[in-house]
Order: sequence, then structure tokens, then C-alpha cells
Amino acid sequence: MIVARYIFKEHIGPFFFAFAVITLVLVMDFILEVMQSIITKGVGTWEALEIFGLNLAWMLALSVPMSVLVATIMAYGRLASDSEILAFKSGGWTWLRLAFPALLWGILMSVLMYFFNNDVLPESNFQARVKLSALAQKKPLVVLQPNVFNNQIPGYQIYLKEINPFTNAVSDVKIFKQTEQGLPRTISAPRGWMHTRQTGATRTSSGIVFELFEGEVAEADPKDPSQYRRVFFHRQKVTLEDIDQAYYSSTDNYRGEREMNIQMMKERVQPLVQGAMGYQTNIETAVARQINQRFGGLLSPESWKKEPTSYKSVLAKEQGLAASLTELAAGLSSQKSQISAYQVEIYKKYALAVACFVFVLIGAPLGAAVKKAGFGTAAGLSLGFFIFYWACLIGGEELADRGKITPFWAMWFANVLLTLIGFFLFYRMQKEGRLQLWDRISGRVKLFLERRRNR
Repeated sequence: MIVARYIFKEHIGPFFFAFAVITLVLVMDFILEVMQSIITKGVGTWEALEIFGLNLAWMLALSVPMSVLVATIMAYGRLASDSEILAFKSGGWTWLRLAFPALLWGILMSVLMYFFNNDVLPESNFQARVKLSALAQKKPLVVLQPNVFNNQIPGYQIYLKEINPFTNAVSDVKIFKQTEQGLPRTISAPRGWMHTRQTGATRTSSGIVFELFEGEVAEADPKDPSQYRRVFFHRQKVTLEDIDQAYYSSTDNYRGEREMNIQMMKERVQPLVQGAMGYQTNIETAVARQINQRFGGLLSPESWKKEPTSYKSVLAKEQGLAASLTELAAGLSSQKSQISAYQVEIYKKYALAVACFVFVLIGAPLGAAVKKAGFGTAAGLSLGFFIFYWACLIGGEELADRGKITPFWAMWFANVLLTLIGFFLFYRMQKEGRLQLWDRISGRVKLFLERRRNR
């Protein structure tokens, strides 16, 4: 028990040190954005810090598993470099017994991260979006960023190549909007400037006003949508209307999949599954009807000779069934896509939590093999594994969205693969006491570097 506490304590210092460094790296870009908002966009310090604190949650969800891996490699690297692992083995300790404190540490961190990912992270994401939308309602210019399509304002797509934060001058402006008839309208101008319209005695809502120069308005003709018309202007004001009501309706009630816990998402999935089953049943019924029509003699040439007029009516039915099948297939695809999105997020919450335990399986034998595993070595190995892990998650999510693989394997492939590697490393450590493969790799790397120096 004393040895277990001793090994466990070896993880504490490296974990918090790695956690501080990794979190600082993740927040650096966000801190600069917060400072820019405070200095150039008039955002209050408390508002900026509140939004920053809420966004910190998703950074912690990434930094904690990586910190666990760094701490495990450093802890067992230090024990190996001081020959303490060798001493324990001489005293009859097996590798599994030496690694048990780390495995317990990984299980503990996995449990904690599960509750964090399921309860804290979704609520933080939701509150961050609500706060940002409320801030944008008071200071709409905050949400607009250069060189990207800004879609934070419902009903509008806005592209601005450059924004001067001090004068609010803008260049290469493109504003996309749908008219009341559902037709697209594009307003573009090479230059202009923007400001906010605040609430007052005669106004009940705030908004953004663009004053544009030497531009044009392009839209479809409401009377004939097949025709396209362009109107050029020397100077024009464009006001983004009714954004307050849109903000309130879109932020206070709706939650995206990353803003819900597992129970909420399961409740969303149930009606979607029933809807998909309904589409599937309708498709099967339509297909059976079409098969019956094809093989029941209704489309045979003999029937057309007897009743020439029946050909057109049957053909119309055939085309109607084909159109119905296309519509049903599109509805089924949409339902499955939504189900997949929710299931991916459900499995992701579990997978990211279990990653702490998986990284311990990898880190403990690697740390013992590397021996002098300082922070640089541990961070380098951890970064390599984490990049691979995160690439698998991103790639898996993309493939799941396209329907290429199931949501389970999209999120769990990296965990399963790394777990198998971890079991293999544990087996080699238990059998040989050291990872000879690592010795061979490091030896060949040293030999390669020596040959490069001698040239």
C-alpha cells in the first residue's frame, strides 16, 4: 500500500504541470481574441472573462486526457531512470503490480471526465452560446469576423474581407439573404463602413447598419424567378432587420447536440428512430406496390394492345411512384443523418472519458522503456499519440456523417486500437521486464545520427 501511494504521488506533480502548460497553449489564441474584443470592440471586461470561462470547458476536455498521458510517462520514466522499477522487480514485484496504481489513476480520471463531459461541458457550451448571442444583440459588431462567412445572425450570410476595428471600415462586402418569396438576394460592394443601431425612444431593437459605396444588388425577379436582375448603386444603407427576436428565439430554447447531455440526446433520438421506421415502412410499401404493378401485367405490351389508353395512365402511376420513392428516400436519409449526429456525440462523451484509462495503458510501459522521460520526451510522445487519437475522432465523425461507418466505430476505433497496443506493451513488460523493441528503435536512431555526423 505504501508503494502504491508512492507511485501514485509520482503522477500528481507532472499531471498538474502538464495540465497548466497544455491548457495555456490551448487558451493562448482565445486570450488574444478576448483582449482584442475588449480593446477594439468595446466589450466589457467582465463579459469577456465570463465568455472566456465558459469556453474553457471544451479546452479542459482535451487537456486532461493529454495531461494524464504526460504524467504517466514522466512518472514511470523517473522510476525507471532511478532503477526503482528494477529494485521492485528484484523484490518480487511484477509489472502488473507496479502498474496497478497507474491503472487505478486512469480509472479515476475516466470517471471524473465522464461526469465532466456529460454534465459540465454541454451546459458550458450552451451558456457560452447564449452569452455570446446576448452580447451580439447589444453589440452586433462583436460577432463579425474578417475573411470568413459569418452566419451568427439568423437569416444572413455575411462575408467581409477586412474590418478596421477602430473606424469600422469594411472592404469587399457580400451580404446574402433570402427574400420573403424565398428567393436569394446578394448585396455586394467593394467598400463601406458599419455601425450599430441602438435602441431608443423610437426604436425597439438594435441592429447592424452597413453604409456601402459603388455596389450592386443582385436577385431573382419575383414575377419570373428564371430571370435575374442587377441594380447598381452609388451609396446605400443596408439594415439587418429584426435580429433581436431572431436571437432570443434561437438562443433561449434550442440546444445543439454538443449542448446536451446523454439523456437529452437519447430523448431526441427516440422520435427520430420512429420517424425513420415510418419512412422505411412507407418505402417498402411503395416498392411492393411498384413490383406488383410491374409483374401484375399492368405494364405488359399485351395489356397496351388491348387498352392503348391504359399505357399513359400506368406510366403516370409509375412516375408518381418513382417520385414518391425519391421523396421518401430523402426523408429517410435526413432522419438517419440526424440520428447519426446524436449517436456520434453520445459515443464521443464515453470515448473521451475512457481515453484517460487508455492513455495510462500506453504511457506506463512507454515511460518505463524510455527511462529518462523528462517533460520534453513525455510531451513529444503524448503529442504524437494525441494527434493520432484526435485525427481518428475527426475523421471518424466525418465518415459517420457520410454514412460510411457506424457512429460507434467512428468514436471508438482509436480507443480499441490503442487499448490493443497497450495490452501488447503490458504483455511484453510482464514477460521481458523491458520493451526490447524500444531499445532497437532508439539504437537504430542513434546509429543513423552517428552516420550522418561522420559524413
